[in-house]
Amino acid sequence: MSLFGERIQPIPLLIPQEGTPVALERVSVTDKLFQESWLQKLIFENPSLLPVSEIEPVFGPLVAIGREVSTNVGFIDNLFISPQGYLTIVETKLWRNPEARREVVGQIIDYAKELSLWSFDRLDQTVRAFFKNKKFGVIEALRSIEDIAEEDESDIIDSITRNLQRGRLLLLIVGDGIRESTEAMAEFLSQTPQLHFCLALIELQVFKIGEDMLVIPQIVTRTREITRAVIRLEGGTVQNISVDLDVSREEKGSGAKRYTLSEEEFFESMRRAVGDNEILFAKELMKSAQEMGCEIEMRQASYVIKLSDPMGSGQRLTLLVINKNGEFYIGWLLDQLERAGLKRDVGVAYYEAMKALFQGCETNPKKDTVWAINKAIDKLDELKQLIENTIREINASVETIES
Repeated sequence: MSLFGERIQPIPLLIPQEGTPVALERVSVTDKLFQESWLQKLIFENPSLLPVSEIEPVFGPLVAIGREVSTNVGFIDNLFISPQGYLTIVETKLWRNPEARREVVGQIIDYAKELSLWSFDRLDQTVRAFFKNKKFGVIEALRSIEDIAEEDESDIIDSITRNLQRGRLLLLIVGDGIRESTEAMAEFLSQTPQLHFCLALIELQVFKIGEDMLVIPQIVTRTREITRAVIRLEGGTVQNISVDLDVSREEKGSGAKRYTLSEEEFFESMRRAVGDNEILFAKELMKSAQEMGCEIEMRQASYVIKLSDPMGSGQRLTLLVINKNGEFYIGWLLDQLERAGLKRDVGVAYYEAMKALFQGCETNPKKDTVWAINKAIDKLDELKQLIENTIREINASVETIES
């Protein structure tokens, strides 16, 4: 199902310190003041211009890994990857030609199909060729925005490989003057069950400010969720195709949590290492933490429960880390509290309470701060209560400092 943006065309106002506000002049696509290559370069150098976090957060932040990327079905205008290992294909179009409006959706679909046949090695070689640097591949590109430990590289490569094979891609058609006919095509395609990707149309509204230009992105339409197809192969022949949307769909009044794609990927990875009880534990803990006002940060092999610093510093306090192997541990709360100017004693009390609660649940006798979920299943309610109490103590310590 698609969500359509409002087709209201707002006119930005430039308000000087003195004088009358001036309505900015919209640059029409028929003016030919810029070309598609200008859009490609703009997006490549400023990927944050594309609001991918509003479509599916796991695809951001965007890391540019290619322009005019050669494939067997044509050249991909812009190619990006996220630290979680998800690829985004961008096709830029200025809607001067009605023929382009009819062809662009099919074109970007062909690119998605082609990439689903690629291996990680082929992608990596393509990136190295683009940057003309044999030592600068996919992992090095990701390291340009995020620290990646050597032991995490294999997890990232595995994630990229799975996403390529399953076609878990974000397809963005980006341009100026997007027409309703293209929206209708996107709506039709989003109802096709065999597609495995998320499709979005983004209009870049361009306005003149003297000799300069202002670019405002707007999501015109997007598919509600990525469509997942489960294909069973027998003897090399497709025997059955079924569509599974249950995990990401939130039924009204059911109270069920809607998981993001990165969360689904984590639990899928976790399922390969542990049993159903451990997964239920991790899911219930995630849901409860969010209800307490915590944020969930997804990583390659874990998720982290974080609390925004109530002092307003912008720092997030790590309350617990849960990894795909069915382990959990506290993390770096003590130092974070100290840096935020909060009472370290709260963290010490939390640390000691955790050790007491989960004594005997250690994964290794020599590591008394890493616990196994399968040994702690019956202590979930106590853990949730301990986290809630700690949050309350952190907030109370702020009130003490301010008074």
